Amino acid sequence: MSVNKIVGIVLSKNDWGQLGIAITYALQNHVDHVYVINHYSEDETAAGLSALKEIFKERITVFHYPNLPFDQSTITNSFAYLAKESGFEWIYVFDSDEFLIVDQGHSLRAILGELDVPALIYPVQNYISVTDFEKNNLASYARLIYQSKPSKNAEVQSIEDIYSGKSNFFDYPFPAKCIFRASDLTWIDHGAHKQIWSYSPVHGSHDSRVRCAHLTLPSIDNLTRKARQGEEFQRAGYPFNHGWQAQLIYRIEQEDGLKKFWAHHSINEVNGKHHSAFG
Repeated sequence: MSVNKIVGIVLSKNDWGQLGIAITYALQNHVDHVYVINHYSEDETAAGLSALKEIFKERITVFHYPNLPFDQSTITNSFAYLAKESGFEWIYVFDSDEFLIVDQGHSLRAILGELDVPALIYPVQNYISVTDFEKNNLASYARLIYQSKPSKNAEVQSIEDIYSGKSNFFDYPFPAKCIFRASDLTWIDHGAHKQIWSYSPVHGSHDSRVRCAHLTLPSIDNLTRKARQGEEFQRAGYPFNHGWQAQLIYRIEQEDGLKKFWAHHSINEVNGKHHSAFG
């Protein structure tokens, strides 16, 4: 079965550089089109997206979202509906730190064409960054070779253990995500980790040929950006479970602990020091 069209949806704020690489990678390797939702970025995002549109032309559609409270699930589903109305068959929701990998000799389009279920479920593999990573330097990405090896069985991360330094984000497995077939009957949850079909869980297909390299916490600048997100969530009155990672990082920043936190979540290649959760 042939696949009609695949659209990518990415939401981002103040993450230019890595966002541009993620969009380019998705367009060159997996999708026909990308919807970009720029949430009131104050960095080079607007100018960078304009430059990308000069390259990819009609394959990129940019929406500039105002400085208002941001409900990721609602926004994502609104654009998923728009994608369906525009004729796209499959929807791939990704972040600027996610890069989908398909085994050599295969393509996402061909794999989706084999499915008779409404979702493709794929694992997310966390990669640990080097301490001196530069997100605007392509050579830095070639150095991201350290894949995390979770040491905890629990999928629910212990917030207090992470806060105290007893464990870190990489000690826990990251939940799988899904690429889903466009439909009026489905609702994708926060982060695209689960799809609901008419208020019941969707039965998706796992495929070992597809996985995602997740460059979570790639730099100290990224930590600072997440802290700002956490601050916004708190000011908007969201509960702690809404963007809890960003809110936790904001809490750590307020206690002047970001440098120590970064050292515990990155690899110092010069000194050969890294966390015991990965090899």
